[in-house]
Amino acid sequence: VLGGPGAGKTTISIMKAAAFVEAELKPEQHVLFLSFARATVSRVSEGIARDLHIPKAVSSRIEVDTYHSFFWRILKGHGYLLNLPHLLELLLPADVAGVLSELRTTTDQSRDDGLLELTNAEKDVLHAVAFDTGKIGFDLFAPLLANLLTNFPTIGDLVANRYPLIILDEFQD
Repeated sequence: VLGGPGAGKTTISIMKAAAFVEAELKPEQHVLFLSFARATVSRVSEGIARDLHIPKAVSSRIEVDTYHSFFWRILKGHGYLLNLPHLLELLLPADVAGVLSELRTTTDQSRDDGLLELTNAEKDVLHAVAFDTGKIGFDLFAPLLANLLTNFPTIGDLVANRYPLIILDEFQD
């Protein structure tokens, strides 16, 4: 769905999800609505029943989450298949900066290019931390998840079966 701010893109998406629940879902399935912003997740979750008057039996089968939270659940549940420690912890951005501070001071990692992406050396450090300590920063979510889904396609099949419709809100972000 394309449209400007306030045009009702999210509302249309939720209405589509509700119609899909009523018409096509098997009892064990849900619709997954993913957004980058926690504020959007809260607004959508609160507004589904209150503003859109979607019956509880339908709204209870629409899961609303952030991309990061959903990916984190998959990593926590299946990361051991990649030889990550069984107990994983989130490495918050401030902690990532701390982990990388020594590397950045010893290798002149000034980021005059304006990019927020990590260098290969920084990725290597965070990768080592993840596999040694089980502490994972947001920057590793995508590559670890891609690795997991590529090497263990059954996990993708399980997700697809559970969520035959996944709505990606604010995907352009």
